[in-house]
Amino acid sequence: MVAVHQIECDHQSKKGSSLANLICPVRGELGATYFAKDGLTVSEEARRIDCISFLMGKAYPKENIECETVVIKWVGNGGRNSLRADITIYDRSLAEIADLEEADRQLHMLLIAEIKRDKKSKSGAINFQLEPALRQIDRANALGVYWDDINRILLVKKTKLQLKKMTWGTFQISAMSINTRN
Repeated sequence: MVAVHQIECDHQSKKGSSLANLICPVRGELGATYFAKDGLTVSEEARRIDCISFLMGKAYPKENIECETVVIKWVGNGGRNSLRADITIYDRSLAEIADLEEADRQLHMLLIAEIKRDKKSKSGAINFQLEPALRQIDRANALGVYWDDINRILLVKKTKLQLKKMTWGTFQISAMSINTRN
């Protein structure tokens, strides 16, 4: 469940309306609202908080969770872009790895997650964001999570003769199960 904090709108907003600021269990109160600009769909930030809460419920400590982490730098046109993971979980607290170089920090990444507001972005997010980010992590037991309004997908790295192959799995909120597909 996403925590929200009600704030009355100023005089520039519609009369009688209010904004619901989100409260993240890792980052605290945010400026983002529960609903997207259309006022009908849940915002991506609210989905991110749902995923963080789920992962914390699976015993990942909040001190090890970071949002909007750069996984790959210098990609794209002219090397001006970077690939970010919405959520990254490390095997150590953020305080312990704060002074490490980027390559050394990647050695401590356990899980990366890509969050989308709705399911229409699923294929692109998995193929062009989550899988490349997972491949960048030089760790055989690294996990990837894709999370949207409908889908909760767990990606597991599988090694065979030093070749890494992505496998798919799905998990429910109450229990986790891995279904591999070749």
